Amino acid sequence: MEGSLRSLARRFLSSKPGIVIALVAAIVSAGTLGVAGAASTGLISACVNRSSGTVRIILPSSTPRGDRNEERGDDGILNGCSKNETLVTWNSLGAPGPQGPTGAPGATGPQGPTGATGTSGAAGPTGPQGVAGPTGPKGDTGATGATGSFVGSPCTTSDGKPGTIAMASDANNVLTFRCAGPDFSIALTPSSASTAQGGSATYTATITRDPTFTGAVTLLLSQPTGAVGTLVDASSNPLPNGTSSATITFTTSAAGVTPPGTYPFTVTATSGTLSHTAGAVLIVR
Repeated sequence: MEGSLRSLARRFLSSKPGIVIALVAAIVSAGTLGVAGAASTGLISACVNRSSGTVRIILPSSTPRGDRNEERGDDGILNGCSKNETLVTWNSLGAPGPQGPTGAPGATGPQGPTGATGTSGAAGPTGPQGVAGPTGPKGDTGATGATGSFVGSPCTTSDGKPGTIAMASDANNVLTFRCAGPDFSIALTPSSASTAQGGSATYTATITRDPTFTGAVTLLLSQPTGAVGTLVDASSNPLPNGTSSATITFTTSAAGVTPPGTYPFTVTATSGTLSHTAGAVLIVR
């Protein structure tokens, strides 16, 4: 600031070297006042006495008026300077300096209120299966079911046909179960019967059908080996579906035609490709 005023004074009073010292002293002594006022506008105005070189700082807001010549009529004191003073005005603001460094961040302000709850997102993928829980307590015993029969129950044969559960036993009483297709079985009772020469013996052939078997059964009666003159007869042959037994009668000849002895025989029952045989013994006394 002081340098600017000195330079201004030298230019203004270059033709009056006698008052330069007084002018500079006045500018320096008044510089503090002028700077305070020029802070807001940047414009400094002063009145320089033509005789003594005294500088008088006037308010920066005072706008110079008139044509600055020495005619009292248009200058006078209207511009803040007297007739014996010359108005000097200059701008104290230089070019803007570079921007200073950024200050340190201020303290974090208080947290704002919680915003509204957003909409629910899409469901995520299913997580892995958890470990199995402990076994629960044992439940109450259920009611007893109806009594059933395993043998004769429906089943499917190995070739895909309907059948029933069949049971068989061997000489050691080992039971064997199998799924039998439509079938039947035959039995003769009694296993042996006796008669005198000329008499007769009667047996019963019983046919047992599986639930899925409905065919007729034909009985083939064999002559007892060596029982010469014996007649064989069946009460019903073939046996239609619904008929389960037939009576078989052996009649021997008298007068020694059928000699005394034991004569085994068989009865074969057939139905289509199915065939079963049962045997018994005829005793002639």
